[in-house]
Amino acid sequence: MKLLVPVGTDLQPELRVSVPDLKIKNEKYRVVHYDKSSGTVRLCLQDDGKKSKTCANVDAMVEENTAYFKLRDVARIQRATHRFIWELAVRHMPSLSVLCVMNRHILDRLKTVYQSDASDDLYPFSRTQNIIPLHGFFADKAQSKPKSLMLDAMFKGAMDHSLVVHCVRKSDNRLVYIKERDFLYTKLRSQIQSQLEEEKIQISATDVTAIRCHGAITPLTKKRLAQLSKLDKAMYDKLETMQAGYTHCIFVTNMSALHHDLVMAKLIAKPTQTNSEKEGAA
Repeated sequence: MKLLVPVGTDLQPELRVSVPDLKIKNEKYRVVHYDKSSGTVRLCLQDDGKKSKTCANVDAMVEENTAYFKLRDVARIQRATHRFIWELAVRHMPSLSVLCVMNRHILDRLKTVYQSDASDDLYPFSRTQNIIPLHGFFADKAQSKPKSLMLDAMFKGAMDHSLVVHCVRKSDNRLVYIKERDFLYTKLRSQIQSQLEEEKIQISATDVTAIRCHGAITPLTKKRLAQLSKLDKAMYDKLETMQAGYTHCIFVTNMSALHHDLVMAKLIAKPTQTNSEKEGAA
């Protein structure tokens, strides 16, 4: 049994409770848990495997109203299941995620962004109300019109991940974009290391990974759509078509701490050899 008492109330290990609607009159219960900050008290209704008078009264109330409680339980279970899956899939995602759809204009394919409140994956950019500056990771630099070679390659399957690197100059907070290849393989890496040692800059390294949505229909959505088709056929058709339009999910992950340590450890990557280079070396 859960009760609410005034916040800060001091309680004994056992309480006497009266609830006229459940025919509980001055019954003694053991306190299982008490959160003093919220005033939430949880009481044990059943000790030593024996059903208490309260348990029997609750069972009788449910039995007398089986039609009401059966429908209520089914709806509650469905809501709880849907919410649990949603929390796992979206709210607790380890990275900021972008759901992509079919569209003629490549930048308009970025449909919906999911980001937890504790996420720092947008660094060095910042969210303003509901505006999320994804262009800082995707858009090509120095282009008069919006363009993204990275997104184009990801949507065509030619690329599945990329590292987007920026340096933040501490003196004036200026943001400097650095090409991935220059950051990983060239002498610029040692210059960045010396700047980091002198604490003149901060490094921002963001991993962008695209995953193809091979199937939009899941057992849960299939069941929900089946229920909807009985109530509103037009809306059912619309939602089914929308689901088929989802093409990719792109994950944006802040890897700055890892790459900062790799640079400071003076570790440098080796470029992957192409097939022609391997043959020449052989």
